[in-house]
Amino acid sequence: MTLIKCLFTMGDIEDAEKMYDEWFSRPDDYDSDSDSDCVPFEEPGLKKRNYLLYCYARKGLFKEAETFFNQMIEAGIKPSPDTWQILANIHTQERRISKALSCLGEAFLAGGKGREGWHPKPQTVTSILEICEEEADMASKDALFEMFKEADLDESTVTYLVTPVPYVGLFS
Repeated sequence: MTLIKCLFTMGDIEDAEKMYDEWFSRPDDYDSDSDSDCVPFEEPGLKKRNYLLYCYARKGLFKEAETFFNQMIEAGIKPSPDTWQILANIHTQERRISKALSCLGEAFLAGGKGREGWHPKPQTVTSILEICEEEADMASKDALFEMFKEADLDESTVTYLVTPVPYVGLFS
């Protein structure tokens, strides 16, 4: 994955995509995604796919990221909460809050409820809340807090999520 990141950083998207395709062209390596055993709601190989999705997003290639995501869905790959998080960040960056909230809703569904379930990164939450404030969009703000309630997040977790963090960016 480091090589793909380096290729993206250098702007060599084409070779990064070729490297990704090579990963999945070898059946013996397809299921060797070592981190997938640690994450209960990810299928083998999803971490690599999420990484490519993240690289597209980090470079600002949002259309390419969304196209890649759609290809994942068409291939029958079930997105993990982290996949939905990346998409939520893309929509937030593009100020499409209703779509960002929809992605977070999918992430909560995929990741379970309560303290042990999935919850978004604070940067995502604070970015959404900032945009809601700027646009006086209280309905979206309320919808976000309703999601927290439906996901059975306790008060300390919600406080952690909504506390502004030093700006590190959505794709840092």
